[in-house]
Amino acid sequence: MTARPVATAGNPIGSPDGAPTLAVGAGWITAAGMIGGTCGLTLAGTLAPRVGGIGVALAVIACAGVLAAVTAFLWLPETKGRELEAIAPEVA
Repeated sequence: MTARPVATAGNPIGSPDGAPTLAVGAGWITAAGMIGGTCGLTLAGTLAPRVGGIGVALAVIACAGVLAAVTAFLWLPETKGRELEAIAPEVA
């Protein structure tokens, strides 16, 4: 029988080496999705009367996402195939 990792003050996640576990990552992703969905729907509901309806409001929000993706594609550097040491600055 193996010992289960125990969460402590120095290791709140509970893995033996202190690294995030898959369940912790899934929890953060779920929380981010819930917060993003709530904020997006609240924004759409607030924007709808001002722009002529919920369809137009959702289209505006979708265009903002597309604009962000295009901006990232055009102005952020490609890192595929590069070593981490070449991309990230030295952290002391």
